[in-house]
Amino acid sequence: MCLPEASALELEQAMLPRDAFFAEVDHVPAERAAGRVSAEMISPYPPGVPVIAPAR
Repeated sequence: MCLPEASALELEQAMLPRDAFFAEVDHVPAERAAGRVSAEMISPYPPGVPVIAPAR
């Protein structure tokens, strides 16, 4: 298995997690969320399977 270099896994942090959590928010549908900054985390459960559920 080929793994990427560690430097390829580094992501840009747009803002501090605390600032994102307390910032003003917009609720947008998943199809319009590309390119947006999320203050929520997609939690993998069971480990390795991200859970994304629409709010209804």
